[in-house]
Amino acid sequence: MNSRQPRWATSLLILMLATTVAAADEPILDPDVDIVLTTMGAMLSAAESFRFTAENTSDDVVDGIRSPQGAWVTEFTVRRPDRLLVRQRSSDDNKIFYYDGQTVALHFTDKDLYTRFDAPETIDETLDMILFEYGIVLPVADMVYNDSYAVLTSALVASSYAGLQQVHGVSCHHLVFNEETVDWQLWVEDGDRPLPRKLLIHYREVPGSPTVTCFFQEWEFSSPTPDILFEFEPGAGVDAIATTKAVEFAEEGGGR
Repeated sequence: MNSRQPRWATSLLILMLATTVAAADEPILDPDVDIVLTTMGAMLSAAESFRFTAENTSDDVVDGIRSPQGAWVTEFTVRRPDRLLVRQRSSDDNKIFYYDGQTVALHFTDKDLYTRFDAPETIDETLDMILFEYGIVLPVADMVYNDSYAVLTSALVASSYAGLQQVHGVSCHHLVFNEETVDWQLWVEDGDRPLPRKLLIHYREVPGSPTVTCFFQEWEFSSPTPDILFEFEPGAGVDAIATTKAVEFAEEGGGR
C-alpha cells in the first residue's frame, strides 16, 4: 500500500548491528497469515473474470471533532488480462472507470463529463499508470492485480494472525498488518472460498487519521463479460474535458 521501506538501519556499533540483524531475521509475515494470503491470492489470480461489490465507509477526526461518516459503493468487473470496469456511487459523487485494453475513460455521470487517454496492455500496468502518473485512486484495487499477494505484502513491517471471526455470518480468518504509516486488517473467508470479506485501513499520518472500512460482497466468477461492457461511448450531451480537470474532479469526490 506504500513504497517499500528499509527493514533496518545500519549501525557502527557491533552490539547494535547484531541486534538489528537478529530483528531483521524475524519473519515479517506470520506463517498463518502467509497461508491465508497465499490461498486467497491463488484463487483471485486463477480467475479469468470476476465481479464483486465493495461497500465502504470512512471515519476521521479533525481538531478533536469526529467528521460525518462518508459512505460509497464500488462495483468491480474484471476480465484478465486487459478489461476492467469500476462503478463508484455515493450521495455526491458518481463515476465510471472503463478500461478496454487500449484506453481508459473516466465518466462523471452526475456532471455529464468524461475524459479519455491511452493505456498500457494489461490491468496491472494500467492501475500503476493511473495511480503514479495521474494520482487516480481506485478503491481496493489491490484485490484486482494479477498477483494480489505480492501487492498486499510489498510494504509490510509486521503482521499477526488474530484467529477466526464472523463477518456477516461468515467465518473468516482475521489478519492484522502494519506498514510504516498505515495499519490495516483483512478478514478472509474460511473454507474452500478464501475470498476477502472485510478490510479496515487506518491512515496514521493523514490529517484526521481516517479509518476506511470495506465489506466485500456479491462475488461472482461465472457472469458473462462481453467486450462492449468495458467500452465507453459518450452519449448526447456528455462533453469531453482535459485529463487534468478530470483528476481534480476525482480528488473532489474523495480520491477514494
